[in-house]
Amino acid sequence: MFQLVMIMVLAVEPVSLDLEGFTVLALEHSPLIHEITASRMQAEASYITTRAALFPKLGFSASCGHTWADLETDSYTVGLSLSQEIPFSAGGASLLSTRAASLGMVQAGFNSEAAMLSLKRSVALAFYDAVEAMMQVSVAQTALERSSTLLRRVEILFETGSATAVDLSGARVEETGDRLSLLLKEQQYAATMETLAVLCGVQDGSGFTVDTSRILVPLNELEVVALGDLAGRNPSLSADSVGLRRAELSASAAARSWLPSISLGGSVGLSDDEFDLGELSDNATWGVSVNVNWQLFDGFQRSGQTTAARAAVLQAEADLAAAEIESASAVRVALDVLPASAEGLSLAELRLEYARQKADLCEMKYGMGALDLEELLEAHADLSEAEAGRVSALTECLRAEVEYLVQNGMSPRVEN
Repeated sequence: MFQLVMIMVLAVEPVSLDLEGFTVLALEHSPLIHEITASRMQAEASYITTRAALFPKLGFSASCGHTWADLETDSYTVGLSLSQEIPFSAGGASLLSTRAASLGMVQAGFNSEAAMLSLKRSVALAFYDAVEAMMQVSVAQTALERSSTLLRRVEILFETGSATAVDLSGARVEETGDRLSLLLKEQQYAATMETLAVLCGVQDGSGFTVDTSRILVPLNELEVVALGDLAGRNPSLSADSVGLRRAELSASAAARSWLPSISLGGSVGLSDDEFDLGELSDNATWGVSVNVNWQLFDGFQRSGQTTAARAAVLQAEADLAAAEIESASAVRVALDVLPASAEGLSLAELRLEYARQKADLCEMKYGMGALDLEELLEAHADLSEAEAGRVSALTECLRAEVEYLVQNGMSPRVEN
């Protein structure tokens, strides 16, 4: 893919990509991918740090010294120490904290999935914006060709005295308006390509163009229902659900921090007044201990931590409830918009067919001298409007499909 990107950058002509190509480009170069990776790494590091409380601690110490007194002496000591906190002490607070940290990794995974889905959604919507803008440019070019042809025709008629100065001015106004419309549509297309390029992590959008030859066919109602049966849980909801469970475990761990902790310890030490490894081993000392630590007062630190943990649970519950309501509402809206947009496309196609037939009829009547130029210009304007409306209706269907799929936890469709 890197070689492909370099070819795109160095190519003189813009490289044409479909939705799948732009999605792959975004997944490889978008800055959001680095944020997702960093988030998962932080969650994994937090789990490793928290889990360390369940493992024994092994320490090594060594020292040497000299004492000046009536009798000068040297001292050499070497020691090893091993300690292990009993996991079930303090009410199993360490186990609960470790479990909460492991859920943090699961939550980070769902958040990453949600972020990737959001990126795909943004790329798809920006892609269809660019598709619409590019197709609108084509519509504007067709309208300009019509008005230019009509202007040349009226100029010839004017020279022969068959058209008035008003007719000539009207034809020129239409041609100028279509030329201006084309320039505006081209500027809009360039802006949409820049937006799409930024989402894909590319600095210059002029090196790319959208492949309109591979535009998806909008789904029909039966296909929409079939997709609904394949819908899964929105990863954002899954992340919030796991976040609630994680907050509950953290609150339980904080509440049990009031209980005493018990640890086992063992040590071995070697010491002598001369640096002789053989004699050091002869002066070995061994020790085994059981330690109970119960902190009776800590300046209300644990009380504050417990209150904060309970507040985090309340916040997580509120976040999950709000996310469920928002997701359910978004799914309902998307499900309503999808068939409505399909109906809108059917109506737009009917309007376009009507506008074409009307324009053809007006052309014939004008050629026979049975129609004023003003009515023909009006028919041309209606046809251009209908062509643009059909393009907007088509891309609106595809955008509605993207919203529906993403709200149901699925990636946007990239092929028919």
